[in-house]
Amino acid sequence: MKVALIDAVRAQVRRVRSMYEEIRSTRTLLPPRRLHNVGDGDFAVVGQNYFDHFIRLGRLRASDRILDVGCGTGRIARPLTTFLDSGTYDGLDIVEDSVRWCQKAYRRHRNFRFHHADIRNDVYNPTGKYRASEYRFPFADRSFSFIGLTSVFTHMLPRDIENYFAQLARVVTADGRIFATFFLIDDEVLDLMAHGRAQLTFDYIGEGCRLNNRDVPEAAVGYRVDDVLTLSRRAGFRASVFPGAWSGHSNGTDWQDVVILTPS
Repeated sequence: MKVALIDAVRAQVRRVRSMYEEIRSTRTLLPPRRLHNVGDGDFAVVGQNYFDHFIRLGRLRASDRILDVGCGTGRIARPLTTFLDSGTYDGLDIVEDSVRWCQKAYRRHRNFRFHHADIRNDVYNPTGKYRASEYRFPFADRSFSFIGLTSVFTHMLPRDIENYFAQLARVVTADGRIFATFFLIDDEVLDLMAHGRAQLTFDYIGEGCRLNNRDVPEAAVGYRVDDVLTLSRRAGFRASVFPGAWSGHSNGTDWQDVVILTPS
């Protein structure tokens, strides 16, 4: 009887703690631990870093209509709440629980909206209904002047990326900017890999890409720089590349490589 009482008290304490964390998380826009958090590092610090990159590299404006593909639990949305004035934000993600939490947490920010895309992914949504290679973004043509995709193409295979590039070309405005991160590979990066300087090795050759984990292909996917530039041109974009630190570059702009796309 005593053991059962102690277990009941402990369970009640856990429930109270969980309720408190949920309330606190919606007030601070810092997601609870139960939710998936994309990537390593401090949630707020990483979000602020990308926000700074958006302004410096992507020329983000407070009046932009923003689409955040792979928004997760609002890592980048959070700093935007004190930046956007006449602009709007739409977040799109394949993890439904993350989207639901964001919809609740950001209710007081009327210009912020979050959408669930039930896309299949071996890592983040293995039971998804749609294939990324066939998915159509649920937005009208020319809807967004700024689009961010952080740690999205690093988990996608070639046919999926081709479709996403077509969708980006459809929904971005003529003067829009797209901020995307990749794992890009060229001869210099191959040399850094060979000398043990890179943090990822991409040892396995896939069809049109390189894989870091053969058993879970979408865990991390690398692409030749020339292939990404060719795909950009075909989709009607000009591309500017900023190397990242993952490959061993001493002056990396961020950990992943950054590509800025603008309609040509």
